[in-house]
Amino acid sequence: MLEIMQKMNAFFDRLADTKEGQEAMAPYERTFQFLLNTGEAFIMEKKGGKFQFREGKIPNPDLLKEVTLIETDVQTLEDILNVRLSPSNAIEKGKFWTSGDMAVKPLNYWLLRLFKMGQKLIIDY
Repeated sequence: MLEIMQKMNAFFDRLADTKEGQEAMAPYERTFQFLLNTGEAFIMEKKGGKFQFREGKIPNPDLLKEVTLIETDVQTLEDILNVRLSPSNAIEKGKFWTSGDMAVKPLNYWLLRLFKMGQKLIIDY
């Protein structure tokens, strides 16, 4: 398992262990395909109450109905997970790109909200 995947898994598990996190995670089920600038890729899939992670790429993903594609780098993810960079600032700086048209924007915003909630847990800890 990629090290950044393990860190993201721990980050989102911590969020899922809180009542607020469970409520925030509940509305959607979605698959996120992360493509890293190193050429590595992993899948983060929300099923049930938690995210599940696995290495690899989804062949021919349906970017409207099933999958959000995210292009970023490990350092940006590390900075988000360690509260050195907000998800919205990462997007503004062109370091975190999400696919999708207006139909899937709520799902993209949902993921950014979960990142932000996880950051708040770290700050409040």
